[in-house]
Amino acid sequence: MTMGAAHGARIGVVNEPGHVEDVDALISTSPDLALVALGADCATIALSGAGIIGVVHCGWRGLAADVVGAAVARMRTEGAGSLEAVIGPAVCGRCYPVSPERIQELASAVSSGVGARAISTSSDGQPSIDVRAGVCERLTELGVPTHVIGGCTVEDEALFSHRRDGVTGRQGIVVAFGTVDGQD
Repeated sequence: MTMGAAHGARIGVVNEPGHVEDVDALISTSPDLALVALGADCATIALSGAGIIGVVHCGWRGLAADVVGAAVARMRTEGAGSLEAVIGPAVCGRCYPVSPERIQELASAVSSGVGARAISTSSDGQPSIDVRAGVCERLTELGVPTHVIGGCTVEDEALFSHRRDGVTGRQGIVVAFGTVDGQD
């Protein structure tokens, strides 16, 4: 199951294969599905809990809209209980300079903790955003243990980066239900 990112906080709840447009998170309780989030420089996040899985695509707009918080809340409403998260590669703060206006927009939309982690300075001294650091802080605020994999999409030439190359390829993060010793 895949999604077409909208750069917001809309969530799709799915239980059959296909593609959902205009959402930045997918959630499922179907043991027969794998969920996929794609990104070139945005963060991709896999979430899992008791009987439920989810994926999130999160750029700076999604961070400002709190797509991560919305996905976690919806999964908990659906009975997830405790959750765990894995965050994939994304552009880092050293490589993502933005305008002071964008910094102000983000700062006014997120908690002071998320802002402190996400608002950064690029390698050339400009204000910047480290989306993955902001996502990590948001998940910490929500009490979700988090694992980070992969590096900066701009710095690591093995990863796709629209910012670096001007061409859009994608990394993906996939989450599915698994079994251990024959048990769900």
